[in-house]
Amino acid sequence: MNNKGQVTVFISLIISILLVLGLTAHKVICINLVQEKCVINTRVVVSSVMSEYNSYVYDNYHILLFDKGFNGLTEEEKEEQLKTLFENNMGNNITVKKLDILEYGYLLEDECAEFKKQISEYMKYALVEYSFEEIIEKIEGEATTVQLETYESMDEAQNQENADAYNQEKVEEGPEEIQDPREFTASIKQSGVLAVVLPEDMVVSDVHIDLSETPSGGASTTFNSIDSSFSDIDSFKMELDANDNWLEKIKGDVEGVLYSRAVFNCATSCEVNSDTVFKCEREYLIAGKASDKENLESVVLRITALRLPVNFVYLITDTEKMSLIEPLAEALFLATGVPAPVYQYLIAGCWSYAESLAEVKCLLKGERLEFVKNKENWFTDLDNLAGSIDEGKNSETGLSYEDYLMLLAAMNMEDVYIRMLDLIQLNTAQQNPDFKIENSVTSIHIQTDCEYQGIRYLNECEDGY
Repeated sequence: MNNKGQVTVFISLIISILLVLGLTAHKVICINLVQEKCVINTRVVVSSVMSEYNSYVYDNYHILLFDKGFNGLTEEEKEEQLKTLFENNMGNNITVKKLDILEYGYLLEDECAEFKKQISEYMKYALVEYSFEEIIEKIEGEATTVQLETYESMDEAQNQENADAYNQEKVEEGPEEIQDPREFTASIKQSGVLAVVLPEDMVVSDVHIDLSETPSGGASTTFNSIDSSFSDIDSFKMELDANDNWLEKIKGDVEGVLYSRAVFNCATSCEVNSDTVFKCEREYLIAGKASDKENLESVVLRITALRLPVNFVYLITDTEKMSLIEPLAEALFLATGVPAPVYQYLIAGCWSYAESLAEVKCLLKGERLEFVKNKENWFTDLDNLAGSIDEGKNSETGLSYEDYLMLLAAMNMEDVYIRMLDLIQLNTAQQNPDFKIENSVTSIHIQTDCEYQGIRYLNECEDGY
């Protein structure tokens, strides 16, 4: 009898323990289930925010972002909206105390780090028909700058004494009428360089765009025009020297350069996006001016400045062409007493400048030109600089206008990145006037606070594109 009582007590204890364990396990399971439900639905809320990306920006620029303004909602209103979504997902038996947006990650943060990251990711899969490396290969190793020996020769020419250079009796005879080619290049200062290089069928707007509220604030890059009078050898040397070693200024940010070509228009290609504020967008990336005309003019000046030393380096080695310059230099000496060798360099500079303008005009027509000059691809005539500018020699393997834009962009990518965002804001604002890059967000950090059967559940979730 006593044994039966002991067995009964023992079984009762076992059952009690199992019951307690079962209830505890059930409670733990419930706690874990609620916790997991909170975690999952917090992620759902974050995902709902991330799904509200700007479709225009994504379709045209392949960048994912959403507006911190949430289409006119305040942050408190958006939190309440998200809290309602969270409550609906959690059910009636779980009390949602609070939902807070803790932090945003902005597109402009850390010098546009997120923007650059998304560009890099897009360019891994983008199909492009051009290669920046191929452009560099066509230039590297070529004579792009004036050698020190040439500068020394120019100094020697300027320093020699006038009276010893030529026969004094010849000077007293007086000069004949001189057809100075520098008169044509000097006149360009009045008409403007676009009047010379712009193809007849190309129309460029001079309408000014308000850039005051763009990410860059309208900060532009100034390119000083070349002194097209070629009247002073010291000024000419400074202009040649200013563009020495320009290839060394090109950074290795290939993805950004290729991206700019892939998604923005330029003067010779407006097929990327037909509905844009600027038509010369890639020119804006380089110059940052307020109108297409100013941006194109700045780029033309820059390309001309890059081409001038290359053409000059070749010209002074071409004995046939230099022999055409010598009589002009001698005649100018008779008129002014300035050493003829000085005029030889100035006229060579003038001729190289005219050749550079002719090249730019060909490039704007959509033609390609070899980077290095030779007898076959030099096409301006010293006796008729104005008329010969219209004659170009297309090359299937040469560089295009768009290739030169890539080179110019690669020299100053930090400005290019911020101006890309200018263009994205300006163009997107045509669809959504309130759109601002400064409010563009690429990640969000949310915290939820719930209660179930007296237990509080705090969860955080952070996610980005």
